[in-house]
Amino acid sequence: MALMAALPIAAPFGATSSEAEGPAVGVSLGLVVPADQLLARDDFLGVALRPAPSVGVHLRRSPEDSSGLGWDASLELALLESDSDTRIRVFYLPLEVAGLLGVATVQDVSLQARLAVGGALVSGGLGSVHRTAGVGVTTLGGQVERAIHRLSAVLGVEAGVLWQSTPQPVFQIRLALMSR
Repeated sequence: MALMAALPIAAPFGATSSEAEGPAVGVSLGLVVPADQLLARDDFLGVALRPAPSVGVHLRRSPEDSSGLGWDASLELALLESDSDTRIRVFYLPLEVAGLLGVATVQDVSLQARLAVGGALVSGGLGSVHRTAGVGVTTLGGQVERAIHRLSAVLGVEAGVLWQSTPQPVFQIRLALMSR
């Protein structure tokens, strides 16, 4: 990649060298906050859950300017615990693809809108009984991206819905560090 960026003829016609370099790769640390529960079920997967930390990996192309478009693909993992029974632990594993829209840019800081769709596995256990369910996920949020040397720091806040018979709201705060 570095060799291609150094050669001016390596970039496709009409593309800048930064566009030819490809997407950024990064990791994130966040906080998943279910409004009450992740699933509308009568078994232990439908219990009230506490907020929990999440970790994730991202593949991303940031918007080039304040009116540009970009994208973000992410896979995250959170382990949530029940409010009522600490023996119940629920894994939340969302896989999302998001469109990014640049809203404003001031120096090295940009504000972006993020709309994501995807799916999530919700899996949990109580003793020897384990259950897994798949649900659709849609989130809408905003994020601030700041260039720091050879990294970008992205702080985002999102509200979303887990689609099922009774849609369940979920909120997330995330800090991602991306290569540049």
